[in-house]
Amino acid sequence: MTHRQSNAPRLALSALLGLLLASAALGQEVASGDLPDPRLTPGAWDTQATTDDVCTPGYAHAHRPSFAESNALKHAVFARYGIAWSEHGKYELDHLVPLELGGNSSIENLWPELWPEAIAKDALENRLHALVCAGELSLHDAQMQISSDWEACYRRYIGN
Repeated sequence: MTHRQSNAPRLALSALLGLLLASAALGQEVASGDLPDPRLTPGAWDTQATTDDVCTPGYAHAHRPSFAESNALKHAVFARYGIAWSEHGKYELDHLVPLELGGNSSIENLWPELWPEAIAKDALENRLHALVCAGELSLHDAQMQISSDWEACYRRYIGN
């Protein structure tokens, strides 16, 4: 039995849960204009990461920055975007290309995303991860699509 086959039920459940959470939380379309500034956040990923790597349970967690690194990155990203730290509670510091798709935690892959949209994007990330791990979408295509326009990618793979 291959790794992908043994994780298929868990991945399908994860994707379904993500879709349900997004639908329940949003009840509406993804708002237009919630893209990161491509000059500040073009997206970045580990070019050595393979489909087998990202489909291994625990991959994203193992590549998450430490609390101290994460806190420093948050301050740097909010400063780059000109958002006062006192406003940071309205946002999630998001990886444009998610860790679960081989995204990295460089400042070129991080941006402040408003909370309602963050929930929708999380559902998309889960869906793309499930498609990649099921062999229905290449890892590179998923990375390129989500980094170029996550809203268009959302409409393509989730709807609305």
